[in-house]
Amino acid sequence: MVKYFSMEEVKEGLKELVPAEELEWLAAEADVEHAKTIILHFKVKGGRLVEGVNILLSYIPEDGRVTGCRVEVLITHEVGAKKFITETYPRLISEGYEVVVKGDGISVFRRLHTAPAGEAVMRHVMKVCNILQEVCEGLEFVRGVVAAGV
Repeated sequence: MVKYFSMEEVKEGLKELVPAEELEWLAAEADVEHAKTIILHFKVKGGRLVEGVNILLSYIPEDGRVTGCRVEVLITHEVGAKKFITETYPRLISEGYEVVVKGDGISVFRRLHTAPAGEAVMRHVMKVCNILQEVCEGLEFVRGVVAAGV
């Protein structure tokens, strides 16, 4: 069964991370573009190995509801390969994260099963940073975009 969240619930849950006006503008743009994904990009304060964080909202255009949320932690390609494969990767998988290795870095994903909320996002970012032995002093909102086919 799919759980739906209103944009009001999303705005309330993410109010510490994203200005409400920005979410309203992105939802309006998604409606016009018939985009099914709203991507919110953040810079990690104090991070060296963690380059950024994306919150991916699955959006129903013209309905104004969100059907899901995934948190993506972007890890730089500069992470040590041997340590990542032997220590970090197994810990991330055992914690229930999905890991995608790309040419320019690594993405670590986690689906949220509740309405998107700043605390839940930060909990997952902090957990990934802890596994990487990385310091995270918070997130800074950079921009939001909409994507039709993602």
